[in-house]
Amino acid sequence: MSGIEKIMEISGFIIITIGVIGGLILFTQVDYESYSFAKEVADSLRSNTLAQAEYQAAATLYVSQISLSIGTLIGGVVVGLFLLGFARLIRLTEDKKRLLEEIKINKV
Repeated sequence: MSGIEKIMEISGFIIITIGVIGGLILFTQVDYESYSFAKEVADSLRSNTLAQAEYQAAATLYVSQISLSIGTLIGGVVVGLFLLGFARLIRLTEDKKRLLEEIKINKV
């Protein structure tokens, strides 16, 4: 096994691990309390536009944090699998080249 595919394989596993761990850490850090408090206030004060605006801001922040954690998780897995796939393609190409050379040597 040559150097570049080994580096790509190790990098792929590292990126998958970082993506999964990072996504889970970000998901545990989502600020659900401020969202639920703003929702309670907005529900109790339906006619108050300031409470409704605060609820919309809290909801936007809450959804953004969840989207970031899911995006980190999926992005890390996809990029890691991409690197693992390229490492496998390089390995298959080198194996094919080596087998073709062995066939040429055996025929001569």
